Formats: sequence, structure tokens, C-alpha cells
Amino acid sequence: MNSRQFFTVLFAAAISLLIISFSFAAQSATSQRHEHLKKVESVDSSTAEDKSPAIDAAYSNYDASVDFKDGLNVNIEVRESSFVNSRKFTLGEIADISVPGLIREQLASIQAGFAPVPGRIKNISGSRIESKIRSSKLFSDEMTIVVPERVYVKRASQELSKEDLNAIFEEYVETSMDGMDYEIRDFSVRGLDIYPRGEIELSPPLNKGKDLKGRVTLYVDVTVDGKDYGRLSLSGRIDIFDDVVCATRSFRRETLLTSSDINVERMNVSNIRGEYLSNPDDVVGKVLVRNAYRNRAITMDMVEESPLVNRGDMVKVVASRGNLRIVTMGIAREDGKKSDTIQVENMTSGKMINVVVTSKDEVNVFY
Repeated sequence: MNSRQFFTVLFAAAISLLIISFSFAAQSATSQRHEHLKKVESVDSSTAEDKSPAIDAAYSNYDASVDFKDGLNVNIEVRESSFVNSRKFTLGEIADISVPGLIREQLASIQAGFAPVPGRIKNISGSRIESKIRSSKLFSDEMTIVVPERVYVKRASQELSKEDLNAIFEEYVETSMDGMDYEIRDFSVRGLDIYPRGEIELSPPLNKGKDLKGRVTLYVDVTVDGKDYGRLSLSGRIDIFDDVVCATRSFRRETLLTSSDINVERMNVSNIRGEYLSNPDDVVGKVLVRNAYRNRAITMDMVEESPLVNRGDMVKVVASRGNLRIVTMGIAREDGKKSDTIQVENMTSGKMINVVVTSKDEVNVFY
């Protein structure tokens, strides 16, 4: 064998050893991937309590590049527009990921960016999202990534209807009225917003309202999945209807009212100032202390008891002590209702004395 033949044989042997080395390395890598997949599959068959930590451990030790170098095709195509639910969105929410095996979930969990406020659209540079993908530890040159120049992300949202809020306000008022006749009008809402997706809870006051008439406001706290999203102001005008004693015509103060001077009408009492009266007996025989007007309500502070004794009336003046009772006559110098103290002139002595009105035309002197 000459030297040329010797070197030819030696070169062929070196090539064979190199091929054997590459084949062993490929088999070792494939074996590593298969071993890891067996671990993940065993995790999938584990109990629910142990599954999540085990999956995390399996994924954290997984080298995705093994699959890529083994000829695995990964295609990531970012959509031009997508809806997302959370403040932060992931690649899986905005892209179609085509890859066999178990790494799709890892690729989908890549943090891709921040979403706008609920209901709004955010315009994001495609190169920024591609940079997010390439900076991930899962990235490989074997991946096919398609990203549009601009990506539009809209945050999913929900709204509260005015009809639902009106129903809450009506229920609140109804539980506070205790069977009274009322109407609600001019309902309005302040503070209404667009909210993220989730379970909305509204928390109105637990206690019944007091004196609900006229313009009434109810404050309601809003939470979505337990997170506070402000307060709403629900308001409406409440008209309450009741029987009211009214004057049949206009009267001046100091008028003694009779049954023919009043009537009872059904009317809106929400705007009546003072305590209105519904029973005619509370008015008949009393005297007006203020002017009354036709078809207007007569309130409690507009009337008072009529005097039993009028100025100039002749009255019996009674003085009592033990079994002794002295009666004389006098002239009232003031008007007086029952239990009022007035001055009376003694017709015998001409002196002025203080007396207490006890009944019509009779007063008492107390020693």
C-alpha cells in the first residue's frame, strides 16, 4: 500500500467516526425529548392536587430547542385585530399558534403587552410584539413568525343598563314606602362607566330610607370580580299621594273654620311644607293663625284651638280652697283657650286678677 492509498483509507475512517458521533448526539437529544414527554404525560395522569406543581416543574426543565432542532415546525401568526379580557394580554390571545406537541401552551403564555381600558382600542407596533416573541427563552430560528405592521387590541367590556339600575332604585323605594301611594319620575344615573368582563356586583344601602319624598338619591357601589370600580348615583323624584284637608276658598287669619269651609282631596304631598292633615276633625272648630287659600292644604301649624273665652265676655270667677268655694263675676280682658292664663276684671272690686280658663264662660283663681 502506497502513501496515497494509506491517507485515503485514514480519511474515510475519520468521516465514518464523525457520522457515528452526530448520529449518537441526535439519538441522545431525541431520547432526552422523549423522556421529558413521558414525564409530562405522567403528570397529566396524576391527581388534581399534584398536577399543577408537577407540570410547572416539567415545563421549567424543558428545552424547546430540542424539538426545533429535531425538525419540529412552529408557525406563529399574529392577527391584525383581537379582543382581550385582562389588563395584560398574552400571545395566545392575539395569535394563531400552530405547533404539535406540548409547547403550544408555553408559547401562548408569553406576555405580549398591556391592553387599553375596557371598551377602547390600542394600536401596537407589530415589531414590538415580534420582539417580545424573539426575546422569549422559547424562541428558535426554526420558528416561522408572521406579524402585521400594526396590531389592534380591543379590551372586552360590559355595561350596566339604565333599566336594570332603575329596577334597583324602584325596589329600594318600594321597601321604604310601607304601602304608601307613590310614583317615581325623572330617574337619572351619574357615574356610569364601561366595565371589564367579569361578575358585576352592586351594593345599595341595606337600611330603609327615611322620609323618601321629593328628589331622592341612592348611592350604589360597583365591583367586578371583587375589585372596586367606583360608585353610582341613582336619583329620581318621588311623588307621594294622600288625602289632604284643603280650604274650599281663601280665608283670613283668625277665621273659625267650620265643616263647610274645608274638603278632603287626593293630592301630591311631596311639596307640601309642614305637616298636612287628613282628618277633618283636626281642623273643624279651630282658628286660622295664617291665611288659607282655595284648594291649598291646611297644615297643622296653620290652625289652633279656638278660644273658650273671648275678650269682653262675662265669666264666672271661681276661687276654691278645701271645701270653701267662692264665686263672683268678672269681665275677660283677653281671649283664652282651655288652660290659658288670662286677665279678668272683678266686677265687684274692679281689680284685675289672673285666672286660668277651665271651660266656656268659667275661669278659676288658684291660691
